[in-house]
Amino acid sequence: GGGFIMKFTPEMYTDYENALAGKYKHKMTIKPELGKLVTFSPAKNKPFHRWFLYKQGFSPEFVEYCIADSGISAGSTVLDPFSGVGTTPYTAACLSFNTIGIDILPFSKFIGEAKLLDDYDCSIIRDELEKITANPPSKAKGKWPDVKVITTAFDDMMASRIIAYKEQILNIEHESTRRFLLVCLIGIIDKLGKVKKDGGFLRKIETPKSDDIDGLFKQRVESLLEDLEMPQQRLPNSPIDLQFQRPSPDVSWRMMTGDVRKMELSDSSVELIVTSPPYLNKTDYTRVYSLELCLHFVENFEQLRQLRYDSIRGNVEAKYPDVEAFFPEDLLAAIDELKQRPLTNNRHPE
Repeated sequence: GGGFIMKFTPEMYTDYENALAGKYKHKMTIKPELGKLVTFSPAKNKPFHRWFLYKQGFSPEFVEYCIADSGISAGSTVLDPFSGVGTTPYTAACLSFNTIGIDILPFSKFIGEAKLLDDYDCSIIRDELEKITANPPSKAKGKWPDVKVITTAFDDMMASRIIAYKEQILNIEHESTRRFLLVCLIGIIDKLGKVKKDGGFLRKIETPKSDDIDGLFKQRVESLLEDLEMPQQRLPNSPIDLQFQRPSPDVSWRMMTGDVRKMELSDSSVELIVTSPPYLNKTDYTRVYSLELCLHFVENFEQLRQLRYDSIRGNVEAKYPDVEAFFPEDLLAAIDELKQRPLTNNRHPE
């Protein structure tokens, strides 16, 4: 018997006419012109935003648009409950708004905080880079967590060298320099592995993009140092060029790790939410970013798996306690209607 193949076309995602004809039309605004802003592409070469390429993110221009369109007043607080690597908090802080970012992945909080903090000393960073360049780390005392993807991604020598780099960085006394150099290391490890991020998965490839960890690391540090050393121009009352902005020292910001449903935020403490919820049943972020998590943020497979189980229910592998079934009325009506329809394939269970 022949199977049924559903073809997805761009029109299926841009059927604005039908979307606006539905019962929720009064809650929807269709603005196709924002399409290019809801991807991370515009941010990948911008200072500070480029500190980590987060494909599931959106652009700082989108955040800027949302804030301007909302009309919130100075001193307001902007929240992103699924903040990823902090595009919303960083941009809001640059625009002199208080901000809160929440994400369940600890490495996301780490990157977001690193971009927001302003305690870096470029001369100390350059001194430490010079030491590393003169005597590149090669022998590790520790090991990666026992997670299968690590042996898939790296041969023994590369796995050991990456850990050796991490150990030397963590031995640096100056806290902000440790943070900065660790951000740089996190940003290059996927280029050294035989896996690539492909949508919601890590896909195995034959050869890594590079096997030159010393060259990649040095280039990455020097590149991100440019962001710290560039002239800081404050343009508070004009169309803002986000490439020349740093968070205002007058704002309050917080980056938090955890399940947003359990985070304690006071009523009426937030004036605007700018976010993109996790992709339903599509992207397991603990797999896509398993290399980054295993490098510094989980100690074993059990911790990685627990992060997966703690993920929002949209993750098909998430674990959560049994609760009384709850279905919205619209869904119950649709299920009742489907029960009356004949099956197209008798092998399908009723």
